Amino acid sequence: MASTDTMATAIEGGVSSIAASWSRGFVVAACLWPALAAAGEAPRATPAAGGANNGPAVANAAAYEESVVAAIARAEASVVAIVRVRVDDLAKRSRVSGSDDPTDPDFFPQEYASGVVIDSAGLILTNQHVLGDPRRSKYFVWRKGRVYAARVKAEDPWLDLALLEIEARNLPAIVLGDASLLRKGQTVILLGNPRAIARDGEPSAARGIVANLFRPAAPLQHAPGQPPAPPTLHQYGALIQIDTRLQQGESGGALINLQGEMIGLSTSLAAPSGFDGGAAFAAPVGDVFRRALESLKAGKQPAYGFLGIAPDNLTRQERLQGDVGARVSLVIPGAAAAKAGLQGNDIITQVNDTVIIDRNDIMRALGELSANDVANISLRRPDRRGAWTTINATVTLTKKYVPSWRPLRVDVLPPLWRGMRVDDATAIPQFDIYGRAVDPEGCVVVTSVEVDSPAWRADIRSKLFISHVDSERVSSPAAFHAAVAEKEGPVTLRLTERLGGSHERIVNPPEL
Repeated sequence: MASTDTMATAIEGGVSSIAASWSRGFVVAACLWPALAAAGEAPRATPAAGGANNGPAVANAAAYEESVVAAIARAEASVVAIVRVRVDDLAKRSRVSGSDDPTDPDFFPQEYASGVVIDSAGLILTNQHVLGDPRRSKYFVWRKGRVYAARVKAEDPWLDLALLEIEARNLPAIVLGDASLLRKGQTVILLGNPRAIARDGEPSAARGIVANLFRPAAPLQHAPGQPPAPPTLHQYGALIQIDTRLQQGESGGALINLQGEMIGLSTSLAAPSGFDGGAAFAAPVGDVFRRALESLKAGKQPAYGFLGIAPDNLTRQERLQGDVGARVSLVIPGAAAAKAGLQGNDIITQVNDTVIIDRNDIMRALGELSANDVANISLRRPDRRGAWTTINATVTLTKKYVPSWRPLRVDVLPPLWRGMRVDDATAIPQFDIYGRAVDPEGCVVVTSVEVDSPAWRADIRSKLFISHVDSERVSSPAAFHAAVAEKEGPVTLRLTERLGGSHERIVNPPEL
């Protein structure tokens, strides 16, 4: 949104050398005109410097220009303007803008962003960080001069994505490309809603090139008195950098290639005041992006993989002697790494096909994987004599807890059973502390309990781990719900205690 984006005006592009050569030719012809007229001769075209009218150069420039125009024409109908209105501040805003109706064309918003039609049934993709707090905000989507009230369907703070839904059908959904094919120097185009001017249905375009890949977002910042922003995958180097600037309101816009395909979602997350203000950044459209988008379209929060280690960089001496990798400084009991036999002081050198150079590499490589994905990890381990042995480990990742400074909006929550919700054992905050109660043979964790529900009255609380339903072990939420599905009477849940041992709670059926 404009209040958090600190951007500048986008640069203009053009084929200046060709324009200059043609202008020089025009000046020569103009100077000769009087003499030719006096002699009774018609003026003839004077070739520009560098060849006969620069025919091939002009043709190539025209073809390139036409490809840019065609790419914009293919994608721009899918780019919309998004307006955020803080409910408790609407009266004050209306006095400034001259209108108290956010759907009025005369209402000028103070907080705005861009969005991309991702599904013809009214689904709009944007950055999650532009939403602010949905509990205190209303959202409106402007397309072709028409305004729609929007609601938050699902959010993903790890990739900084959010999906809005509007009551509209047959919208032109953008075509997704593949950012993994990008190379430095390729032409790309930004389409967005700078300064909220795209409410008339005409998104602005800015042309540039891919300046770099795998760029990290800026250090996290937060306003005084506000909780710190949680980290995203982009902090570890996952962004496309473009050599043009992002203006206020262009977060959530489309970065397209010359085929008109979206290969990135523009974001200001990487460019706060004083940090790389001369560049634009975008989250790449790839396998990770597509998986997350499918979850969001289903109204769910995506499930990311969790290894369960604390990685660190190598020592200065190791780096100077040419060693690469990330050292395991801590293995969290009960998580995937511990089950696979990883140990402290192991040095991880590769995850699947990704070579690990430092800590950020392993955070990004693991952060792109989903829960239940299998990671093939290569590592070096010292023996008692200091000799290093290479080990290959296969690890099935568990589910990562993705932090958020506020409750997340999703259409589909885990199902309730007698007033309680469960999730994968690792999907809770501070798992390094609470996870000591995890049963290594398998269990689930309670994530929430409704007050005065049967589970609440049985003294079930969040962050308790359940290993058995009656006598049946449950190692996943699906196993838990299958075990309780047909039970109508009292059910005994076996809890695992943090200090060892276990005890039971009897959860009675709801009162009729």
